Amino acid sequence: MESLATPKPSERARLLHEGDRLAGRYLLTRYIAAGGMGEVWEARDERLNELVAVKTNRPDSASADALKRGPRWRLRVWRREGLARALAAPALR
Repeated sequence: MESLATPKPSERARLLHEGDRLAGRYLLTRYIAAGGMGEVWEARDERLNELVAVKTNRPDSASADALKRGPRWRLRVWRREGLARALAAPALR
């Protein structure tokens, strides 16, 4: 049987790299940390010319295997997804 354990953040390859640009506006300047569901980066919001924190979700955090972890994990994924959608609302841009 396959293990559903999430690899430790230090064992994973980074998904993004310094200098990557997200959403055409956030220039990643410094890797901060990784957690069970994604990475945190310092970035420059080029539209507002300010430093911000960018939190990303790992593509596998909502995979079928990950969702087999149970209802608490699914709730955590769906809650984070809902928050991300709310932050992407046109009124907040």
